[in-house]
Amino acid sequence: MIGRALLLPALVAALAALPSGAQAPRTAGPAPAELAQEAASPGAPEPAVRSAPRTETGEPPDGDGPGVAAPGQRGPQAPAGGGQVVILPEGRDAPREGGDDEKVVAALSHNQVSITTTYSGSEIFVFGAVKRSRPARAERPDVIVTISGPSGPVTVRRKDRGFGIWANRESTVIDQAPAFYAVAATGPLDEILSATENLRHRVGLDLQVRAIGAASDVEDPESFREAVIRLMRVRGLYVEAPIEVDVIEDTLFATHVALPANIVEGDYIARVFLLNEGKVLDLHESIVGVRKVGLERWLYALSREAPLAYGLLALAVALAAGWGASEAFRALRR
Repeated sequence: MIGRALLLPALVAALAALPSGAQAPRTAGPAPAELAQEAASPGAPEPAVRSAPRTETGEPPDGDGPGVAAPGQRGPQAPAGGGQVVILPEGRDAPREGGDDEKVVAALSHNQVSITTTYSGSEIFVFGAVKRSRPARAERPDVIVTISGPSGPVTVRRKDRGFGIWANRESTVIDQAPAFYAVAATGPLDEILSATENLRHRVGLDLQVRAIGAASDVEDPESFREAVIRLMRVRGLYVEAPIEVDVIEDTLFATHVALPANIVEGDYIARVFLLNEGKVLDLHESIVGVRKVGLERWLYALSREAPLAYGLLALAVALAAGWGASEAFRALRR
């Protein structure tokens, strides 16, 4: 009884020493009621369960296999947008579009042609190579070389016979016709070049001579266009065959184009096409300047810039030549 009497005041004093509102410590983590509420909430995402990758036999692959990161290394990370990760082998580039791996590199023997009083024609040597960033194709590449002169309108007249005299009757203007055009190729154009590419780049001679406005002037405008092509071929200014392009080891190519003596002055455009299966893979262009030099150049410039002075000079030269001839014959008679 005495022990109980002494113990009771000690317990009361200990309880009085505790701070007001103190509670027993709680364990970390949600209460069972909270866990039940989260599990019952609709739309809650389920935890993803990933299984280790396995081979066809059902066994997990080794740590150094493809697509599995070795210990201490990071594996390929998926992009943020959820795209697919593509792992390329070493030494390989990303796939390119067709045609980017083949380029044509070409040059001319000379880019300037001088027309003098003794000019009788010249020859341009075109050569080059196919530059590749990948192994060559199985089939041989095709090459087309064109050289075109200054282009402009041409007036064509048709002669008819009337009362025993040939006279000009109908006439029309061809909108566009080059002063010179030559084509060299590794084969016939209709076999190595598709119709779409031919129309796009205007490689064929028929596409170079255009008679758009002639349809309303005459009844048969096509005959006038064909007459221009025929006459220019006779003069040696339109050449399509048999110029060939020689291809060596499917990489090097070379050809030559002859310029006649009756070419006109201006800038000539040399084009080199690289083709495969009828499609143009690459195009190279160069400019060939044809200029008159010396006395020819001076007389040509004088006739264009000062026609009156040119006419007076021609008259003076004619008078001097006539007077000189008469004096020479008079001296011979003596």
